[in-house]
Amino acid sequence: MKKAKKILLIVLVAILGLAATYYVSLVIVFNTELSREFKAQANYIENLRKNPGLPVIESNFVNFDLESNSLRLNEIQFLATHNSFKKLPSKYMNAPLELFSNRVKNGYYGYDSLTEQLNAGMRGLELDVTMYDGAFVLNHNATTDWRTNGTDFAMALEEIKIWSLLNPGHIPLNIMVQVRDGWSPYNHKYDKYTAEDFVRLDLLFSATFGDDGIIKPSDVMGERTTVREAVEEDGWPLLSECRGKVFFIMLFDKEKNKQSYIDIDSDFGTQRAFIMTGADGLKDYSAVIHADDARKNTQALENLVSKNYILRSRIDEQFDYTQERWQASVELGAVILATDHMAGSVLAKDYVCRLDGEKTVIERGSLDTE
Repeated sequence: MKKAKKILLIVLVAILGLAATYYVSLVIVFNTELSREFKAQANYIENLRKNPGLPVIESNFVNFDLESNSLRLNEIQFLATHNSFKKLPSKYMNAPLELFSNRVKNGYYGYDSLTEQLNAGMRGLELDVTMYDGAFVLNHNATTDWRTNGTDFAMALEEIKIWSLLNPGHIPLNIMVQVRDGWSPYNHKYDKYTAEDFVRLDLLFSATFGDDGIIKPSDVMGERTTVREAVEEDGWPLLSECRGKVFFIMLFDKEKNKQSYIDIDSDFGTQRAFIMTGADGLKDYSAVIHADDARKNTQALENLVSKNYILRSRIDEQFDYTQERWQASVELGAVILATDHMAGSVLAKDYVCRLDGEKTVIERGSLDTE
């Protein structure tokens, strides 16, 4: 019996030793890669400032006359990348974590730089923003999916700005900012947001693009009392008035954080970003609707499209890229069509998401999807 207990104790100590070694390895890898990403991004942006590359031909991505149309911003549809800042995570480091959650596999895709995505015709980007040591950083999941193609959020915005200046007259770029409170088992510098952080975040939008370069809630609201009233009664600005600009959408993981952003100006006269809301329970600030799966709650979503709301739908996911889902998203009329399957993304799939041949921007209702 004593021998059996001794063997059991040795096995337990060995298991704990392996677990501790694995954890320490993760800590080292995480912090080494984080430091490397900061430095690589700084060098990349410095080179981009000196040589931003060549402009694209915007009309190549569009299936309507870019110069002569009466379309409004909510009357087009464009492809956007999902978690646009991501690089492929390490399968080697994550394999043991799959024992605890199969969702770890959900992160096994990634992209090249934001510039390359924009050059490929993507007109929407999603950036998950977390607090780290007082700064805004990009991170999808600081436990299993931390690798990025640029960690510093301010530099990511500058990269988009450089591209925008190189391509004046581009289709308005959507920048979806998913606000996440930070935490990591590998680094204690991740933190939660304060109300002051949202003031700084909003000012960063303006400092990068200038208020005239941003389509703001106040631009849509005009003389109306609320954003919601303006959207339903007047609609969005003409596309010709929006080209070359960006518009921000905030998606919050915590009600407290959302309220902090609302409290900057409860009338939304000064905020630079719209807040994404659900299809039910519309608010006075509602203008953009979260509609990830167009196959669900379709009638209610169609009603919102008819009332001029901009919908963001996921036209596919890593493991769900059926014709049915593609068709439902396009037919619904969602403006922002988020994809995991951009050409060049790191996926072991032949499928690449497109809208009309090689087009990535289309007029709503222009496709025969049958």
